[in-house]
Amino acid sequence: MVESLSLLAVVRVFGLVSCTIPVVSGYTFSPSQHSSLKPVRHVIHLPSVTQCAILEDFGIFLVLADKILLAYHIEALVPSQPNSSSVSLDPQRLNPGAKDVQFFTIGTMHNRTLVIYARKKGVNISFPPCEQHS
Repeated sequence: MVESLSLLAVVRVFGLVSCTIPVVSGYTFSPSQHSSLKPVRHVIHLPSVTQCAILEDFGIFLVLADKILLAYHIEALVPSQPNSSSVSLDPQRLNPGAKDVQFFTIGTMHNRTLVIYARKKGVNISFPPCEQHS
C-alpha cells in the first residue's frame, strides 16, 4: 500500500483535497481504478515548497517554492489521456522580479477567482492580485 499520496492524485481520483492525507512533493500515481494503485512517478521537482493549491475550474496547480509563485497546468502534470502532450510542462511565474513571495491565498469576488500573494520588499508588504484570463 502506498503510504504517501500526491495532492494532484487525490484531486484527480477523488475530486477532493484533504490535509489529513500525507503529501510527497512532486509525486503522483496513475490509478486504473479507484481500488488499485500503480507505481508512484515523479512529475515535478521543486526546492523549498511552502504552499500549494488547486484552481480546479481553471485546471491550474499553484506552487509557492523558494519564494516564487508558479502555475502549472494540471493536464501537463497528470494527463487525463495517455500520451497527451498538448499542454506545456513549463510553469508560468506569477510574481515578476525577485524571490519575494511570502504566501498566497485564493478567493472569489463578484464571481471572479483571484489569487492574492504577499510580496515583501524591505519592511513593506504588498498584496498584488492575479486573475486568470482566457
